[in-house]
Amino acid sequence: MADLVTPSVKSGKKPAKDASTQRYLPFSEIRDNCIIMKDGSSRMVVQVFSLNFNLKSTEEQDAILVSYQRFLNTLNFPIQIIVRSLKVDIESYINKLKMLAVNQSNSLLQEQTYRYIDFLLNLIDLAQIMRKDFYIVVPYDKEADQSVKKQDFIGI
Repeated sequence: MADLVTPSVKSGKKPAKDASTQRYLPFSEIRDNCIIMKDGSSRMVVQVFSLNFNLKSTEEQDAILVSYQRFLNTLNFPIQIIVRSLKVDIESYINKLKMLAVNQSNSLLQEQTYRYIDFLLNLIDLAQIMRKDFYIVVPYDKEADQSVKKQDFIGI
């Protein structure tokens, strides 16, 4: 069988920096919960939480829309909104239910628990229930910030 270890690893030498996948990434480091880009700018990623808009009254929906519109209109820099969707993983919950069913002394309750497990598994497969995480990426560019301050000062 061929030796899968690269010569640089066998000899103890570090691979050339160009061989690293890090050179393809647009950022140089992550420090203090801030992403430092290769051009010197930075990004902060903020997790935001959703609300069920359809459960709100018409007045509440209107207030939410107006507030969101005002928020967006006050921004003087671009933001990025990221929605991450993941299929719901209930495996640990299913395993817990299986343990309860195995230890159940009442056969009727045991059968109902197994039916409930089957129902949940079918529901997850058919409905493709997803969990959504929401993030806002806020950029900061020191040079652009300084030029804005200079323009404000000159305009006074």
